[in-house]
Amino acid sequence: MIIHSLCFIVLLVLSLAKRVVSRKQWLSNIKNLPTDPIPSPLSQALSDMLGTAGGIYLALLMLVSFLKIEVPSMVDIFGMEIEPLAFISIVFTLVQPYVVEIKQYWGG
Repeated sequence: MIIHSLCFIVLLVLSLAKRVVSRKQWLSNIKNLPTDPIPSPLSQALSDMLGTAGGIYLALLMLVSFLKIEVPSMVDIFGMEIEPLAFISIVFTLVQPYVVEIKQYWGG
């Protein structure tokens, strides 16, 4: 269980770091007015990650509802009781920045 938790934390940190780098690059490309507050790249990356996870969760919830698929309310994953759709959305969110980079690398 400790190894799974460490893997999850490492994936979380790596995903946030990738999002921070992407956010810094994006912020360097736009011009802000001097009176505008400058958000922290880490806070923006975390906010984007939570928004992405929420969007994926809602899409999965609508899909399951539309197809009338029976999904257990809670499952035991790595010794934690967690909602399966929430877990899937978090995993997709953690992997997403790397999928985008791979897609860009292959000319997509």
